[in-house]
Amino acid sequence: MTATALVALAVLTWIPAGCTSGSKHQVGQGPANTHTSAIAQSNPPGNGSCGPGAASSGVRAFIAAWNRHDAARMRLVLSPSVLLDMSTKSQRYPLPSITGGHESRQGRAIVLHFIRQQWKLGERLVYKRIQPFRDGAWATQLVAVYKDGSVQRMAEAKFAFDCTTHSLTHVVISASQVAALHQ
Repeated sequence: MTATALVALAVLTWIPAGCTSGSKHQVGQGPANTHTSAIAQSNPPGNGSCGPGAASSGVRAFIAAWNRHDAARMRLVLSPSVLLDMSTKSQRYPLPSITGGHESRQGRAIVLHFIRQQWKLGERLVYKRIQPFRDGAWATQLVAVYKDGSVQRMAEAKFAFDCTTHSLTHVVISASQVAALHQ
């Protein structure tokens, strides 16, 4: 089964009944350079406050870079001191879980190393929509889809955004369940 078919299957089996009218899940793949220009348009350099579009663009850029396994693009999206709290395939939050609720990594290089490990599992992120909040945004109904066909629902996908640096400073992606195959 192709990766696209797996993503489609995950989305179709996960969307609760009644939640599909007029909405589509996003796979996070826009044109390669849209994140930089969209973020800059929403927030001119040096401006400490920005509109909701800047954080939303940052989240979309993160997910697009994740799904493309694009470390160079991911480096642009993450702040140098970024903090990542993320559930892996065998983790869920709240506890108890198999190995704890999530992994915590801080610093761009360390976070990128962790992300590359997740890419080796073929992990892709799928979301319904981006919902901005002050200084950040949520990716609603986020799921991780793995190359073995397993799917993991996320209870929370929250991204803190720094309008001065145009980058994500804290990413929290916590699973509500461990990854499982869907029949």
